[in-house]
Amino acid sequence: MTEKKIHRPMWDGAVGIIAQIMLQGLPLDQTLKSVYKKNPKWGSKDRRLIGQMVFDCVRYWRKYLAMSGHPWSDDTVWTKEHVTPVLTAWAQEHDYLEKVAGPALAFNDQESFPDWMAGETSPEVLTALNEEAPIFLRANTLQNSASTIGRILQDKGIAVEVMGDAIKVLDRAAFKKAANEKLFPAGLFEVQDLGSQQIAPMLQAKANDRVLDACAGNGGKTLHLAQLMKNQGQITATDISELKLYQLEARCRDARFSIVRTRPAPIKDLIFDAVLLDVPCSGLGVIRRHPERKWQCTPAIIRDLVQVQKDLLESYKSTVRPGGALLYATCTFVSAENQLQVKAFLERNPAWSLEEEKSFLSGPRGWDCFYAARLRHQVLPS
Repeated sequence: MTEKKIHRPMWDGAVGIIAQIMLQGLPLDQTLKSVYKKNPKWGSKDRRLIGQMVFDCVRYWRKYLAMSGHPWSDDTVWTKEHVTPVLTAWAQEHDYLEKVAGPALAFNDQESFPDWMAGETSPEVLTALNEEAPIFLRANTLQNSASTIGRILQDKGIAVEVMGDAIKVLDRAAFKKAANEKLFPAGLFEVQDLGSQQIAPMLQAKANDRVLDACAGNGGKTLHLAQLMKNQGQITATDISELKLYQLEARCRDARFSIVRTRPAPIKDLIFDAVLLDVPCSGLGVIRRHPERKWQCTPAIIRDLVQVQKDLLESYKSTVRPGGALLYATCTFVSAENQLQVKAFLERNPAWSLEEEKSFLSGPRGWDCFYAARLRHQVLPS
């Protein structure tokens, strides 16, 4: 038996958190934050251990169930009785408990994906989606070059790698410490996955264009568009969340972008040169950061999302001028939300054509999974 120990309060805390995530469907990151807030006596070491236990058990839920002798079915309804065996298997694997020999695991058990989801992409992508997500920054090149920002970070003791306008953080702990201490000028850079940074350029928006970001959220891609347009022209950003639009306005001020205007969704009375439609999706491309989505997403949820995406495409196509472009984007690898959705749209709308389509899949580059297709509104002969 190993000398490493998990104290009972830590164990019970992890069981409770995992149960909330896996049985009640709560988001992992928000659940952890809430529990940390309720337990101010937990030190940084305790929080790191709890965080590791929770992330590992949620990420590898299927593997630890297999290790504890529970056969897998995508249709199983999980109960609290499943949580302790999972955590026990985790403790054995991490030398907190005596290891118990078990059979070699099949790929879907070992990498821990539902069978239906594993059929949507390659084993290499699935394996990459279990790795810790690296931190990428997008330099605000209207203020400083990426190399200059890289030197600023290095001067603060943070190891980085400059990759074009992107910066990869090599020292996570030093970066997070500096960020928490607010050591960086506001608007100097944006934390944005490298895959996400590939989306806005695909719209090919130019200075002085009229652009709509139709599902702007907190505005990471809105800001990128403003930068690509050299802060010249007009961007209308809309979302169903007024709070997110308020936060976007603050981020624009920090980045010194003056061309962005926000408006509550939907927008149907304006015409634009280019529209970015970053639709609500399953979010399975970012499960490195949100591993609970593996288990909370189902084929039925995908079907509902496909209908929402279809409705948004049909609604916002009328906001694109003839000759203009619409960029349809997701953060998932599911074909029904990506290629098949675009194919169906083109079949319904002969006045539109596909110009460019790209899938950005997790792998050696270290980015999350994204998909984007640029559609052109054809100018029909009079």
